[in-house]
Amino acid sequence: MLTDKDYNAIVDQYSDRVYEFTLRCSSNKPLAKESTFELYEKLWQNRKKITLDFVKIWLFKHAFLFIKDDIRRGNLSYQHVGSRTNDTFDFDDVFEKFLPFTDKCILYLRDVENLDYQSIQKVINLSPLKIKESLFKSRFKILKLNDK
Repeated sequence: MLTDKDYNAIVDQYSDRVYEFTLRCSSNKPLAKESTFELYEKLWQNRKKITLDFVKIWLFKHAFLFIKDDIRRGNLSYQHVGSRTNDTFDFDDVFEKFLPFTDKCILYLRDVENLDYQSIQKVINLSPLKIKESLFKSRFKILKLNDK
């Protein structure tokens, strides 16, 4: 159960990180702002059911599901472009344009948020083996694009 003080501390600690996650995975600023706001509203409504040690996983899981639902409903289009046209390497560009949605989320959670495989499994709902495979393929793709 979260107290008002816990809730405020969570907002201070995670709001920028959740916004960054949704922005990186959706490449859509209005959606990132909206989803971050809705997540904290939903957290407030469910504060009696959520424990303090589970809140980080809860936030990222629901952010992931929010974006995934928007893609499924067609409110957010996902563009996957297969090749680069210029010679400069821009990680943000590669991250946003060349990686599938789920791979972006897994890479972000592992490399930026430093979540372990079990925590990522709770967020994304994939087996640890699939998560490791996705990380390997995503990193390999980034290295390959960097070599071009």
